Amino acid sequence: MAGLRTALSVFLLLVSTAALRGQSEFLLHYQALERILANQAFTRQGRLYLRGDPDARCSYAYLQSPKVSSESGKLRIRAAFSGRSALDLFGRCVGVGDSFDLVLLAIPYVRDGSLRLREVSVACEADGMYPRAVCLSIARSLERDFRHDLRATAERMLGQDCSVPMPLFQRELERFEVTDIRIHPEGVVLALRFRLALK
Repeated sequence: MAGLRTALSVFLLLVSTAALRGQSEFLLHYQALERILANQAFTRQGRLYLRGDPDARCSYAYLQSPKVSSESGKLRIRAAFSGRSALDLFGRCVGVGDSFDLVLLAIPYVRDGSLRLREVSVACEADGMYPRAVCLSIARSLERDFRHDLRATAERMLGQDCSVPMPLFQRELERFEVTDIRIHPEGVVLALRFRLALK
């Protein structure tokens, strides 16, 4: 009976793999995207450090508590910012710093196999020169520097299907292409074209 279940599982996986050779859509719910951010980016005490580290007293900047949704066809990330740009003078931090919430809006797109962001805007829910400078700096750096390798993520996700034990086969993503990204009220929709092979 166990052998029959294993054979049936292998057959179903082969059928589903064959179906995936065409174009497929992948809906990444916003709650799942928040968990991905927490596991891959906000990894230091629940924080994403933009400058400095947890040991820095006077010069640091980090985001925490991200909440992901959509707004006007764009990806919307609300997060709490804390930062300080100061000098340590005789054990005291002398300079500017603040904590406030900010809202990031951006359109995700794919170039050269990497997820990138365009039309990035960051609005700070605080007044003053320091918050304005922070938000402008974050917007510019995300649009210029943000890259995420989608193929590597897909290889990790498609290669570790725990529901079907496959000790006799090696799974390999032979071709992978993101043909479109859309912002949906429930999450981010990725249109994919790929082939998953069993060897």
